[in-house]
Amino acid sequence: MSYETELYTFDFEDVLRFIVSISDEFERVMMVGHNPAYTFLFNFLSDDTIENLPTCGACLLRFDVEKWADLKHKKGETLWI
Repeated sequence: MSYETELYTFDFEDVLRFIVSISDEFERVMMVGHNPAYTFLFNFLSDDTIENLPTCGACLLRFDVEKWADLKHKKGETLWI
């Protein structure tokens, strides 16, 4: 586990830049953060759209990629919200 101060942001593009830079040695990543960044990030990456990821809300997305840098707009499969 690590704490990344750069993720204390309300801009989903900052979070996305961080995610695509994650080492490919990690197959799974859990992110915790603030809105509106995470609602916008979900809507950017997911095959679904939500109005709001509520306080203490969570979601799980699956990506069919070999590298984190290969994440694409609307290519995440929503497993649960």
